[in-house]
Amino acid sequence: PHNVLLTTRGMVKLIDFGFGGRFGDLRCGYGTLGFMAPELTPGDCQQSALGPAVDWWAIGVTAYVMLQREAHPDNVPLQELLPIDAQTGRVREVPLDVPTDIQALILACLDRNPWQRWIRVRALLH
Repeated sequence: PHNVLLTTRGMVKLIDFGFGGRFGDLRCGYGTLGFMAPELTPGDCQQSALGPAVDWWAIGVTAYVMLQREAHPDNVPLQELLPIDAQTGRVREVPLDVPTDIQALILACLDRNPWQRWIRVRALLH
């Protein structure tokens, strides 16, 4: 993704947070659709769910896309690299060669329920 940069020292930096600022300023339906948490999608927005779980979803999608980039050429459309299958709406499997703790974290980030997502991620981080 274009908002993931690599410094000359090899550090990964995330930039361009469309939701940066106070939570009261957030708007539903704003952001890159493929990276937008389900609770933010236009027509199904749950304003009460806005919070850290939204960021964890985006991190899960970003990590998944980065893993897919390793296995696919650069000309593959982004839609095919996203963790949610556009046809079925299901979460695609994380590649099996990814360590199990990273697989678990990505899948926790992609839990459709924002409250469960936050609980699962926090449990894994501890």
